[in-house]
Amino acid sequence: APASSAPASTAAPTTAPTPATTVAPTTPATPPSTAAPAPTDRVVVTQYGLMPIGVWDGAGWQHQAWGDDGLPTYTPAVSEAVFTGVDLPAPVPGGTFDALDYFCVGDEQAPRPVPPPGVELGEADSIAVSADWNVQPRPVRAVGAANPEYAALGASLVDPASGADPAAGEVRQVVRADLDGNGVEEVLLTYARQTPDAPFGTAGDYTLVIARYPHADGTVDDAVLWSYYEQEPVDFPDPADADLLAVADLNGDGVMEVVIAASAWEQLAVDVHALVDGRLTRVTGGGCGV
Repeated sequence: APASSAPASTAAPTTAPTPATTVAPTTPATPPSTAAPAPTDRVVVTQYGLMPIGVWDGAGWQHQAWGDDGLPTYTPAVSEAVFTGVDLPAPVPGGTFDALDYFCVGDEQAPRPVPPPGVELGEADSIAVSADWNVQPRPVRAVGAANPEYAALGASLVDPASGADPAAGEVRQVVRADLDGNGVEEVLLTYARQTPDAPFGTAGDYTLVIARYPHADGTVDDAVLWSYYEQEPVDFPDPADADLLAVADLNGDGVMEVVIAASAWEQLAVDVHALVDGRLTRVTGGGCGV
């Protein structure tokens, strides 16, 4: 049975404009094409071993789709799979995309990413990107979660209406990265209270994924990217949780996106957040569940 609350943002995907083509005055203008984007524009982002989570078609982010035959609308244009994740010391190039394989209960198929020979990666510690550029143009650093400032930040953003205890949470992840290359590092963290060995969920449990945007004048803006608050379970398990999965440039524009992996009962979901007007906004994502 699915969880009682969907742990995902609903922000609409943002489409970047296609750069205009300058035509010399003596050259007749080429009529605009109505064909699908050229295959070389397509970048398929895949959670390792599980599901496609988004496609960059050369102009904007698209959700992966499937035909009635279960075959994906988009397939990788670049055969190389680069693996990246916040728990990896550096991106791992040299992987490949294997033949189509079933990945979910609806018989959907997707190209399965395969790490390079001799490299072992867990099922949920990275994503694979069909890319031929540097997916991590600036450092992505995991820093100490014991800093009391981060715990105070997490507690301050727990929704009072949830009835949960803000002080009961703990900081599980803190990642710093200059997402857009402006010389200022954004801060990403997860703050959670999750009762161990509670498969049905425990009232008062929660998880928040938070972004902090520092400014040159020393001020900061804080925002919750993902949140879930556990209510008293009734007749089926409904716990949910999330973590930062990757920070990487997924479409080759030099700006790094933030990937959040979430789980609920018999469900997994992955959201991609991109900087839009200086703030992280969900632009695509995917999932699998019953």
